[in-house]
Amino acid sequence: MDIVWFGKSAIRLKNKKGALVCNPCPKTKYEDMKRPVANAITLSSSDPAQSYSKGIKGNPLIVDVPGEFEIAGMQIQGSPFVYSKNELSIMFLIEMDAIRILHLGNQVNEDNFSKIEQFDNIDILLYPIISKNAENSVDVSKIIRSLEAKLIIPMNYNNKKNEDMKILETFNKSLGLQIENAGDKLSIKKNELSDKSKIVILNQK
Repeated sequence: MDIVWFGKSAIRLKNKKGALVCNPCPKTKYEDMKRPVANAITLSSSDPAQSYSKGIKGNPLIVDVPGEFEIAGMQIQGSPFVYSKNELSIMFLIEMDAIRILHLGNQVNEDNFSKIEQFDNIDILLYPIISKNAENSVDVSKIIRSLEAKLIIPMNYNNKKNEDMKILETFNKSLGLQIENAGDKLSIKKNELSDKSKIVILNQK
C-alpha cells in the first residue's frame, strides 16, 4: 500500500486493487492534488477544505456519512463525533491490504474520546496537528496509547510556513518517538510494521 499526502488533511491510500482519497482539498497557493483517480472518497465534514470531491477523477464512491462501506477490496467504517461548538465530523477506519488506518479529519476532544476507544488494532494513525477548532482537544499521546498505533502520520500543517513547522517540531518532541522521513510516498506492507510506534513525516505532494 502507498500513502501520499497532498496537504491539509488530504491523503491518498493506494494499492493494486484501487485507491481512496480522504478529505480532498481545493487547489490553493500551497496545495494542488492534480486530480488523482480514486475508487472512493471519504469526507470528514462539509468544510470546503475537506470536501473538494470534484478534484478527484473517475466516478468514485463518496462516503460522507457514518456507516460501513466496501469497494475495490477496501473496507471503510465511518464514525461521527462532535469536535467543537456542535460541529460534526466523521473519523474513518479504512482497512486495505490487512492494514488498519484511522483518519482523523479533525481533532477529538475529551467529550468524544470514547469514540476513539471503540477502535482496536490500529496500524496507522493519520492525525491533524493543527485545527482551527481545537478547544479541549485530547492530548495525542493519550490517543496513541489507546490505539497502540504503529505509525503516526501528522497532517493539516503547511510545510512552507515556519510557524507550522515549529508546531510540527513541538508535536514530534511531545511524543518522544522515533521519527522517519518517508519523502514523497510511504510504501508499506503489513509484515513491515514494527511493534514500536514511530512518527512518519511525508513531503507534501
